[in-house]
Amino acid sequence: MARTRVKQLARADTERKTGPLSYVARRLDGGKLQFMELARLSGAEIVKAVVAEWDTYSTTKREYTSLDQLCDRVGVPASDFLAQVVKSAFLVNTDLSNVLLATAQPRIVAKAIKTALLQKGFKDREMLLQATGLVPKGGGIHVSANAQAIAGAKAAAGAIGSGLPSFEAEMQRTAEAVRTG
Repeated sequence: MARTRVKQLARADTERKTGPLSYVARRLDGGKLQFMELARLSGAEIVKAVVAEWDTYSTTKREYTSLDQLCDRVGVPASDFLAQVVKSAFLVNTDLSNVLLATAQPRIVAKAIKTALLQKGFKDREMLLQATGLVPKGGGIHVSANAQAIAGAKAAAGAIGSGLPSFEAEMQRTAEAVRTG
């Protein structure tokens, strides 16, 4: 159990240290493995060199080596490798929407933040605050769980001070509250 947790932490640490190429690969359904399968379709020499290096790796080494590190070891710029893999994926009619979104996401977020800071950027501010969870999504009334907990604690404290109400009385009060709305 502890060994598994150590492996999970090591994997998470490796993922934090990755670069843009690994970020893009994680957006594919099959992740890094799917990305490398797409790379195999390329006839470009730089891609063949990266794939050849990848093929020498054990399963564990593949798991803990980022694609950016792999390209660095071979001496291939990650951007050139990505371009060739995207070209191959396009030629075999692979869905590239997640890859394209992943490559554009940093620019999209930067633009959304820039627009949100403008006086007219209300919708962008709302979207960013909802995405971070600071503002709830959707309309309607939102009651703070904390406010409910405080009200419940006050009611419980009052009940304890005057003795607990009977179960029947509490049920009648609840039923009446439901009927009257």
